[in-house]
Amino acid sequence: MKKFLVVLTVLVLLASSVFAAVTTVTKEQSQAGYPGVLTKGSVTGTSTFIADLPLLANTVLFEYVDGIYGLVALKSDIGTIGLSVNPSIDATVPGISNDTMNTVGLQYAKDTDSMTLGAALLLGIGTYNYDNKDLVNNDVTWDKVNTSRSYVGVKLGSAFKGTNPIDLALGVAVDDKSGNAKNYRNVAGGGVLEETTNDSSLTALDLSAREAFGAGLTVAIGGNYVMGTTKTTDVTYDNAGTKLSDNSITGTNSALMLGALIGKEIKATDTLTVKIASGASLWVSQSAKLEYKDNMDPETTTYDTGWRWSEADVMIPLNVAVEGKLNETWTINAGTSATILSTRNVSDKYNVSASTNDPKEYYTESWLDISPELRYSLGVTGKIGDLTLDLMLNPMILIYGPNFISGNSLPGPMNYAVALSYNWK
Repeated sequence: MKKFLVVLTVLVLLASSVFAAVTTVTKEQSQAGYPGVLTKGSVTGTSTFIADLPLLANTVLFEYVDGIYGLVALKSDIGTIGLSVNPSIDATVPGISNDTMNTVGLQYAKDTDSMTLGAALLLGIGTYNYDNKDLVNNDVTWDKVNTSRSYVGVKLGSAFKGTNPIDLALGVAVDDKSGNAKNYRNVAGGGVLEETTNDSSLTALDLSAREAFGAGLTVAIGGNYVMGTTKTTDVTYDNAGTKLSDNSITGTNSALMLGALIGKEIKATDTLTVKIASGASLWVSQSAKLEYKDNMDPETTTYDTGWRWSEADVMIPLNVAVEGKLNETWTINAGTSATILSTRNVSDKYNVSASTNDPKEYYTESWLDISPELRYSLGVTGKIGDLTLDLMLNPMILIYGPNFISGNSLPGPMNYAVALSYNWK
C-alpha cells in the first residue's frame, strides 16, 4: 500500500506540472543545493560568471526561492542582453549588515571566436520620507524621518574557449544607507529637541575562476572580501535651541571568504545522471570595532570595552545530485548534502580600558567536528514545448501522501520553491 501511495503521489504531481534548458535556483535547491557555479548555463553560475549569459539567451524566467527573482535574456545581432531582478553581490559583515536585495541588473555578453566577454550593472535605490504635520496633538516617536539607500554593483567576466575552457569573473559593489530622524517640541512651529543620523557603507569585492577539464570534471575557486563602516550620531537641544549633547558611535569591520569546489558529472545511464561535488571554504571574520566620540569635545574619544572576538571557520561540504529522466517530458531531481567536516578557531580578546583601543587576548579555543548530518531534497521538472516548470517539493509528501489519498496532513507547504521559464531558439 505504501509503495502504491509513493508511485501514485509522483504521478499526481507530474500530471499537475506544466527538463529545462536553464538550470534554475529551484532545481539546484531540489538537488540539496548542488553548487550552481559548477554548472554552465545555471542562473546561480551566471550571477557569478556573467560571460555565461549567452547560454541563457532567449529566456524569460520567474522564480520564487526565499524571495522573488526574475530574468529576461534576449539574443540580438549585437550580443545577448539581459535584465534581471535581485541579482546582487552579497555585502555583509558582522555588526554592519546592509540589505542587498531590491536590485535590478542590466547584463550584456558578446561571443567572439576565442572567448565570450560579459558585463553587468546592478542598481538599487530606495527612499522613505515621513513628516508629522500636527505637532500639537500627535504624540509620535519621531516627527520627521528621512532614509535613503543606494546600491551599485559591476560585474565583468570572460569565458575562454578551447579544450579546457576557463572562465574568469570580477564583481565590485558599494552599498550605502543613510537616515535622519527628528523630534520637535510639542508646540506648533517648535524647534528640534532631538536628532538622530545613521549612515552605513559596505564595499564588496568578488574574484572567481572556473575550468572545465573534460569528462564531466569542473573546478571553481573564488574569494569575497567585504569591508564596511557604520556611524550613528545623536544630538539633543534645550527649549531655547541650545545644543546639549552631540555624540557619535562609529563601527568598522571586514570579512574574508575563500572557497574551492570540484564537481564530477557522471552519465550513469541514458536516463540517469549523477553529480558529485566537494571542496573547502574558509571564512574569517571578527566583531566590529566601535569608537565613541563626544563631538562637543573632539579630544574625547573612547572605544568599546569588553569582548572583542575573531574567528576562522573551515568547512568541507559534500553534494550528491541525481537527475532521473522518466520520458521526454518529465524529470525527477533529488539530492543530498552534508558538511562532512568543520573546524573553527576563535580568539577572544578583552579591552579593559575605554581610553585606548588595545584589547588583550583573553583566551583562544578551537574545535573540529565530523558530523555528516544529511540534508536531502526532492523536485520535479516538466517541459511542454518551450515552457518549463521546476518545483522543489516537500519530501515528506512521499511519506504522508496527498491528503485525499492518505488522510494525513502534510507538514509545511507542498512546494518550497517554484520556477517558471520560457525558452526559445
